[in-house]
Amino acid sequence: ATSATAASNVGTYAISQGTLAASNNYTLSYTGADLTINPAALTYVANPVSRLPSSPNPALTGVVIGFVAGDTLATATTGTLSFTTTATPTSPPGAYPIIGSGLAAVNYVFRQAPGNATALTVTPVAGALGSNTIASTTAATASANNTQTAERTINNNNDVDPMCLDSGAISGESTSSSGGC
Repeated sequence: ATSATAASNVGTYAISQGTLAASNNYTLSYTGADLTINPAALTYVANPVSRLPSSPNPALTGVVIGFVAGDTLATATTGTLSFTTTATPTSPPGAYPIIGSGLAAVNYVFRQAPGNATALTVTPVAGALGSNTIASTTAATASANNTQTAERTINNNNDVDPMCLDSGAISGESTSSSGGC
């Protein structure tokens, strides 16, 4: 017998002989043991969002999943659910984490959903390459089938020359014979 029930908190509970008995024809030998109730896992799941460079981060939201035995966010946790990111308005294009935090629970451990690691995307502005500090840079962008190269040259004023399309291999270098791009 044990004092643990389906509603017991995480912990270790002794298992005792309780009322187990044998008739006079038998000898009962009992060795005690423990029952351990381990915490269940709750997962912070961030809602994916995106934004443009130099823009403030949008509202970061998400949910917590994994409650058991009728528990809910309101009944099993304390604290305030929040989501934050390492991305700032000056972060370059790329993927950034959105991390859930702020909660505590007696019977649960918290973890991040794998998708949280890249839940915020800073999307490059179409046609924008580099910054004013770039003197002269050429960048290649492949089409979906990787058979065309789109090249753009940025001059000292950060003006983008017209885009030149070339059916050559993806190389990052101009194969145009006009020399204009």
